[in-house]
Formats: sequence, C-alpha cells, structure tokens
Amino acid sequence: MSGHEVLNRVEKGLRIPRPTGGPVHCPDIYYEHMFKCWNRSPETRPTFVSLQDFFNNYMVSAEGEFKAMG
Repeated sequence: MSGHEVLNRVEKGLRIPRPTGGPVHCPDIYYEHMFKCWNRSPETRPTFVSLQDFFNNYMVSAEGEFKAMG
C-alpha cells in the first residue's frame, strides 16, 4: 500500500484493530492510549511525557499483579 493510500484510509477514519492473539496480549487500556495518538487534532493527542508516565505507572501496577499471581 502506498503512502497516499494510507493517508486516504486514515482520513476516512480507518485504524488498525487492537492486536489479539500472538505471543503478547495487548490490554484494552494500551489500545485506548494508542488510539488517542491517532486523534486528528494534534492538540488532543497525548504528549510523550504523558505516555511515558502512563506506561511507567501501568508497569508498576502490573508488576504487583504479576507477583500476586506467582
């Protein structure tokens, strides 16, 4: 697919679906944040700092859940 085709599809609102299956599970909350990065208006997209904070905090909370399971 050419870059022009990609832009046309994105303009029409097409986005990749949340990854499922495969070796790594993509939690819904990850996809929600990924989806926000595709907002049409740059002002409504998350900043890199906010994404870094979210994922750092998520990893800390998920680590606690992982340890509780083991």
